[in-house]
Amino acid sequence: MSAEDIVREFAAGSATVSDADKKMFEEQQKEQAKQHEEEMKKMEEMFAKKMADMQAAMAAGGGGEDGVTQEDINKAKEAFEQQEAAAKDGFAQNQAVSGVQLQLQDLMRKAPNLSKMCQMLDRPMLGFEVKLSPGGEGEGPKPKMVIRNSNTGEQVLQDPWEFDDRFNIVQDELSKVKQAVQFGTDYDVPEVHDPLTLLFDNLFKLGTAEFHLMEYAALMETGEPVAPVRNTVAPFNEVGKLEIMMTPIKGPEDPTPLTEDEMVDDPQELIGKPWTYQLQVKSATKLNIMSDETFVQYTFDGDLFCTEVVTDPTKDVTFDFKAIHHVPEVTEKFLAYLDEGRLSFDVFVNPQVELPTSKVSSTNSNIRKFLGASGPPVAGDATADGSAPPADAAASLATGADFQAQKAAAEQALSAEQAKVKALEAKVAELEAKAKAGGATAAPTAATPASPAGSSAREKELEAEVAKLRTELANAPQSSACVLL
Repeated sequence: MSAEDIVREFAAGSATVSDADKKMFEEQQKEQAKQHEEEMKKMEEMFAKKMADMQAAMAAGGGGEDGVTQEDINKAKEAFEQQEAAAKDGFAQNQAVSGVQLQLQDLMRKAPNLSKMCQMLDRPMLGFEVKLSPGGEGEGPKPKMVIRNSNTGEQVLQDPWEFDDRFNIVQDELSKVKQAVQFGTDYDVPEVHDPLTLLFDNLFKLGTAEFHLMEYAALMETGEPVAPVRNTVAPFNEVGKLEIMMTPIKGPEDPTPLTEDEMVDDPQELIGKPWTYQLQVKSATKLNIMSDETFVQYTFDGDLFCTEVVTDPTKDVTFDFKAIHHVPEVTEKFLAYLDEGRLSFDVFVNPQVELPTSKVSSTNSNIRKFLGASGPPVAGDATADGSAPPADAAASLATGADFQAQKAAAEQALSAEQAKVKALEAKVAELEAKAKAGGATAAPTAATPASPAGSSAREKELEAEVAKLRTELANAPQSSACVLL
């Protein structure tokens, strides 16, 4: 089954993976490991018994066709070692495939969620797709998250662990913006956490260019110095070109190129002799992405080599890299490496990112529309790709965090109302005391005629004020803040 077939198979199935699924997967992994250990133990016990029987038979002698020799014992040991290695490899492969399946499901679940969050944060140009890239020698396929920028037509790749970290950061920043919009405060997402910067401004392997080593067994220089750089993921299309040059030289201390007379017709002539080449990485051109951090790395005869990092924003990169590869004494193994092997040059890039003029903040009118906030829009403010936010975006925001925030706001308002009630009660008590004191001291005299109702004008004013305050006091618990609870 190809890498793309595996992706399609999982896409057609369930695209959700919960904590319960992960726990179940971990339990299955543990159970499989336990069964494997038991099987290996039984295999070792059976082999130990077989060895004991064979050694006993050899000690007893007997000869003939049924006799056991040391050669028979050695062959049995070799067969057991092969059987044991095959069992271990099979177990490791099964474990790896199970891990890839879980990673694929997790990425497929998060991709649409992150796309929705980027829409809410006014970064609709970002799109997400899950793909598999071929693993290294002896490795299976590896899941990758492909992130596309529709404004530039470029794409980057992220490993599951990288994508998971960035997913959590975007989720956290969205929560902060929502809280700020709800409570009327200002919050600007840091530029490093802007989804476009966070998800797209990343160093990754763009692709690989390959060169065969066969011609270097005859001490020839590179015949075809330019090779296509193939995409890391399907469809493995050409994403640039790489130019290198390998030149045979006299020695590690003498970079003088060999002459045609010093070349060999038969690689076997090199056995026991030194082999020295100078390798140059000259350029990576026609890259399909504008990169401000570009370098190339490769492995030769088990050792890793890396060019300098070019930081000039460009699609055509020139390198100044030279390395001397020297083998003091050529062996049959090294000749086989040259005859059958190839050099793989991995091209790494970091796309140059230009952020839109609209910032990701609680004052961005487009984000406020997405979150269902009221208020006049900013003149000329549109989403980052020029489109209008969907009208039903706010319908998806009823999360547990929103409810808790509303509840906290209501409790705060209720506390303020309760404080107001206590203040009103204190003032009523004070006025009632004053009214009572006024009635006791304001007896009518000749100079101060009594009112027809028997109460002074001051008493009536106090009674009216008390009545008003009692009305306010009675109405206080019916405020909107209390009703929220």
